[in-house]
Amino acid sequence: MPVKPVVNFNKCQGCPDCINKCHSHVLALRKITPQEITSLSLIGKQKAKKYPQKAYVVHPKNCTCCVSCEMVCKKGAIHITELQ
Repeated sequence: MPVKPVVNFNKCQGCPDCINKCHSHVLALRKITPQEITSLSLIGKQKAKKYPQKAYVVHPKNCTCCVSCEMVCKKGAIHITELQ
């Protein structure tokens, strides 16, 4: 079954650890958009002001389910899920 990482923007602080750990180039850092900020929790909105860069899944089909990104994330912002 194909899988992909899912990033919780309420938890992600935009450190490059998951991007650097992924050898399949599934993730990339970019600035969170104003539209995405509106869907965050109150704490997530506060974090977005301090940490505007977030990890985004840019190539989900490249994911090999090695779970390195999930394991390296100190904030628990990434988990692997089946593609829908």
